Amino acid sequence: MTTTEKVLTALAVGFAAGAIVGILYAPDEGKTTRKKIVDDGNALANDVKEKVTEGKQIINDIKEGITQAILEKVDQYTHSATNGAKP
Repeated sequence: MTTTEKVLTALAVGFAAGAIVGILYAPDEGKTTRKKIVDDGNALANDVKEKVTEGKQIINDIKEGITQAILEKVDQYTHSATNGAKP
């Protein structure tokens, strides 16, 4: 994890903690406060799931690119070897 990612993660966690503390000290009924906490928690969970999905897609794209590059090199070497040329 890069320094930038660490900072952004820390900011997100701090923001979420601040939001929860703010909700707990808000002058709402307990039922309303609990609903706000659940709603905010669900929104945060959805955001995390979305970021994880995006991260997985990026990793898969990188993996596919590396695989393709390796296959191309193997094909070049195989083609060169069958034609008697040096790669």
